[in-house]
Amino acid sequence: MNHVNHLRNTAYVSIILGSVIALLILGRIVFLPFVIAIFVWLIIRSIRNYLLKIKLVKKFVANWVLSIVATLIIFFIIFIVGSLLLQNIGQISEQLPSYEENVNNFIQSFSGYFGLSQVKDLNELASNIDFNSYFAGILNSFSGFMSTFLMVLIYVLFLLLEEKSLGVKFNKLFFRKDKREQAENISLKLSESVEEYIFIKTVVSLLAAFLSYLILIYFNIDFAFFWAFLIYITSYIPNIGAFIGMIFPALFSVLQTSSIQTLVILLVVLGVIQFVTGSVLEPKWMGRSMNLSTVVVLLSLAVWGSIWGIIGMILSVPLTMVISIVLAQFPQTEKVSMILSEKGQVPK
Repeated sequence: MNHVNHLRNTAYVSIILGSVIALLILGRIVFLPFVIAIFVWLIIRSIRNYLLKIKLVKKFVANWVLSIVATLIIFFIIFIVGSLLLQNIGQISEQLPSYEENVNNFIQSFSGYFGLSQVKDLNELASNIDFNSYFAGILNSFSGFMSTFLMVLIYVLFLLLEEKSLGVKFNKLFFRKDKREQAENISLKLSESVEEYIFIKTVVSLLAAFLSYLILIYFNIDFAFFWAFLIYITSYIPNIGAFIGMIFPALFSVLQTSSIQTLVILLVVLGVIQFVTGSVLEPKWMGRSMNLSTVVVLLSLAVWGSIWGIIGMILSVPLTMVISIVLAQFPQTEKVSMILSEKGQVPK
C-alpha cells in the first residue's frame, strides 16, 4: 500500500512539475518580464534601505520619495547604457564589412606562423562567413531585450504601487501566528539572500568589466564600451559566462588588427581578470550565501536556459536559490534542499 502511495505521489509531482515547466515556456512573454521586475524591485528596495541609513534622509524624506529616486536612478542608468550600446551597435554594423578584409591577413599570418599549406581553403572558408548575418542576430536579440524592458518597467511600477498593501494582504493570508511567522521568515530569508547575491555579483561584474575596458582601451580595440558591457552581462552567467565574455572581444581584435599576438595577449589578460574576479574575489565575498553545489549550478544553467534562453541563464542561480530556500522550510522537502546545497547544509 505504501509502495502504491509512493508511486502515486511521484506521478503527481511529475505531472505538476511538467505542467509548471510547460507553463513557464508557453507563458514566457508574461512570466519572464515579471520575474525580472521582481529582481529590479528588490534592487530598488536595497537602494532605498541604504538611503534610509542616512539619518537626515530617514528623518525628512518619505519612503515613497526614496522609491521614486531609486527607480529613477536604475532606469536612468539603463537608458544611458542602452543609448551608448545602440550607438556602438550601429557603428559596428557600418564598419563590419571593412573588418572582413582583415580576416585574410590574419589567416596568412596564422598559416605562416604554424607552417600550414591550406591557405587557399582557409581563405575560401573565411570568405563564406557572413559576419553581417551573425551580427544581425545579436542586434535582433538586443531589440527583443528592449521590448521586454518596457514590460519590466510597467511591472515594477505596479509592484511599487502595491508595496504598501502587501503587508495587509500578508497578514490576512496567514491569520495564524505560527504560519505568519514562518512565512515572514521565508520572505526575509529570500529577500536577504537574493539582494546579497545581486549586490555582490553586480560589484564583481562591474569590476571585471571596468578592468577589461581599460585593457581594451590600452590595445586600441574599437567599441571597447560595447565589449566591456558584454563582459559585464555575461559575468552573471555562472561558469561559462566568463569564457563567453572574453572570447568575443579577443576574436574581434583579429578582425581589427589581424594580429595573432594581440589575440593571445587579450585572451590571457582578460582570462586572468575573469579568474581573479570570478574565482577568487566572488567566492570570498559571497561566502555561504549562495549555498548551491557546482553540479546544481550547471544543471540550473541548462534548465533555466532551455526555458527562458539567455535571460534564464543569467537568472538561473538566484531562481534556484529561491527554490532551495523555500524547500528548506518544510519537512517534506527539506532533503531536496539539502541535495541542492553545497555541503549538505540546509538554508534555514
